Amino acid sequence: MDIVQFLFSVVNLLLALVVLFGGRFFMRQIDELKNEIEELHEHVADLEQGTSSGLIRPLKWNE
Repeated sequence: MDIVQFLFSVVNLLLALVVLFGGRFFMRQIDELKNEIEELHEHVADLEQGTSSGLIRPLKWNE
């Protein structure tokens, strides 16, 4: 019985480590996505304002 309990505790420890490091991985991915979304928002704002950092400027009907 002692061996079974030992193996059970080892498996529980390994599962806890997987959850801990898996959670850190997903949090890092979420942070990277947030940063990319913020950069896209800035780029869209630049495009709407027609600033020099934008790739294109808004079209005007009179041109």
